[in-house]
Amino acid sequence: MTEPRRPQGGGIAFPSVEVTPMGERRIGALTGIRWWAAFGVLLSHNIPGGDTPRIIQSFFEQGNLGVTVFFVLSGFILTYTYAGSLARPTGAKIWNFYVARFARVYPLYLLVLLWVTPRKIVTYGAPIDESWLGHLFGVQAWFRLPIAWDWNGPAWSVSVEFFFYALFPLIIFLARPLLTSARRAWVFAGIALAAVVLESVLAEPIGWTSDGTATVFPPLRLCDFVLGMAMGAVYLRSKSNRRLARWGLVLLALWLVWTILVIWLRTSYFGLPGFNIAYAIPSAALILGLAWTPDLATTRWLATRPMIVLGEASYAFYLIHMSVGADLTLGLLSNGFGKKNTFLWIIGVIFLTAMAIGLNTMVETPARRFIRKWLTPQRKRAAPSGPRRAEQEHAVTDDSTAAPSDSASDAAKEPEPETAEGTQAAMRASAARD
Repeated sequence: MTEPRRPQGGGIAFPSVEVTPMGERRIGALTGIRWWAAFGVLLSHNIPGGDTPRIIQSFFEQGNLGVTVFFVLSGFILTYTYAGSLARPTGAKIWNFYVARFARVYPLYLLVLLWVTPRKIVTYGAPIDESWLGHLFGVQAWFRLPIAWDWNGPAWSVSVEFFFYALFPLIIFLARPLLTSARRAWVFAGIALAAVVLESVLAEPIGWTSDGTATVFPPLRLCDFVLGMAMGAVYLRSKSNRRLARWGLVLLALWLVWTILVIWLRTSYFGLPGFNIAYAIPSAALILGLAWTPDLATTRWLATRPMIVLGEASYAFYLIHMSVGADLTLGLLSNGFGKKNTFLWIIGVIFLTAMAIGLNTMVETPARRFIRKWLTPQRKRAAPSGPRRAEQEHAVTDDSTAAPSDSASDAAKEPEPETAEGTQAAMRASAARD
């Protein structure tokens, strides 16, 4: 470990951050799992009725666990990708981060809002008021229910994500001392777990559980995100070995047992004080467990090309599953699993999936690249040579139009949120400067 660097002119000395991730590889399983999280949310909105056994209904109902998986995964991936650069923030780095997040999320979010608006106006006589403006600016989750669900209901979680993105540079900077060793990363994880429990305990006295608003209110979901950040810090500080893989299996077993128990209890935790404990902790175990077991058959399957395609389309699938899905899937299982309606429901899910893949290919990706290229300053640099050139080329992701990153390898491009190369390069440079 190098000596702490003291800024010129005095001030606080920050310890250097030297992190050695398990490997400079894309964690493909964490892309694949996004599809199943989105599909779980769809299940929670299509609970079968009739004489369907209660345990099957509970399985569908607990699909809303998928939203918590998204929140925890978001914290994990952003830490995995940006911890190195944003631990030593500059205006350019923070700007690039916000541009990347805006470009990733908002174009499709806006398109779906504009898609559902005419139908809401014509069918329900919904006015263009503060509720619609709240959705336009992504702040609807700050309103009490049911306003947060107006227009495009699932988009409330995107509003929560905007809150996470706004705070991430500050949180990662403040948490920087906890990123300097494996032991401190585990302290970070312990603090995050305690916060999840405390948050769940305090939600009821504050009065946010009476109508389920605790589930959508951004500050009450922040601990999910921070827990994911802590898991990302633990992963970044981990060294690949068989013992770690065994612990990954333990975490995956914990997730499986915990999830089965939640389903077996047949309790809807939506809006209850314990919903974060019921969902955030197993989500963290699932994500870190998958990251620690790259050679597990299930993990490899989640990282296959078909699952990557589905995972990349999961955001589109999630955003349209209630708007477009209202005509394709909702209500078809209300009387149980009749042959005709079950067949139509499956066809509807397949159509939604195909549409999501199309939106990801033709809207999300081009819009993201255009916005990042347009809003990120481009700087010409002399082409490196030799080992440094090879190192920088290794740090460049498949997205050839990604915005430049002010990291250690200045010619390296900002990675998409499933790679650690940018984080590694920035942390190597941080150590070198120190």
